[in-house]
Amino acid sequence: GGSLVGGNLATAATLSLTIAVLGTARSPAVTRAGARAGDQLFVTGTLGGAALGVHVLFGSLITFVMNSGIVSLPQIAVEYKQRRLQDIYVASPVHPLVYLLGLGLSRLIHVLPGCVVLFAILLGTGVMHVSALPLALGVLVMCWATGCSIGFMIATYNDNVGQVSAVANLLGMLALLIPPVLYPLDMLEGAWQWIALAAPSASAAHLLRAGSGATHLVDSAHVLASWCVLGVYVVVSLLLVAHKSRWRER
Repeated sequence: GGSLVGGNLATAATLSLTIAVLGTARSPAVTRAGARAGDQLFVTGTLGGAALGVHVLFGSLITFVMNSGIVSLPQIAVEYKQRRLQDIYVASPVHPLVYLLGLGLSRLIHVLPGCVVLFAILLGTGVMHVSALPLALGVLVMCWATGCSIGFMIATYNDNVGQVSAVANLLGMLALLIPPVLYPLDMLEGAWQWIALAAPSASAAHLLRAGSGATHLVDSAHVLASWCVLGVYVVVSLLLVAHKSRWRER
């Protein structure tokens, strides 16, 4: 037995013990420098948590930018229509892409502080080099354009802000929580990696990691596929806004 002399004591539904052992070595202690091939290493807990945190930072950038269009923009667009603010702001016929650009920029301004903080962390910790900034900004602009186009299409086909909010939030979760956005692509196996890259958010996140060197094993085929997927989403979504959105001024 032993004596309880104090420490971090509390009452909880489960038992949790923290033990510290102090002693002296009878022979020189073996440090990391004394490790040799064939030695056994015993660890507890889950390894790689810090590395996974880096992927969360990249995924958070994608989440901020894409959700500003998919989730936030459609709700604002519907409220503008219901309160007739759209008619006040847009006094003459305006192309839907022009109006989309204005709404999208307004939503982007709201997430800029968060994006600046994330970039500061990535650059300050050395995870991302300054030379990777142009690529990262290009990928984020493509994400923003895709997300805004999808959100705008949702808003032009439904005037119920409750339904629009539900659909937008559902799409936002499906696009950002299920695919490898907050976790690396190589956590999936085989064909699942190619299936995951079909999501624009997953392709964008993979391009950010590959361009910044956060992914050590970069498959050039995956990078090429990611650029193609993201480019197709941008072009198709903007064409749908231009020709298929139910724009009131047309």
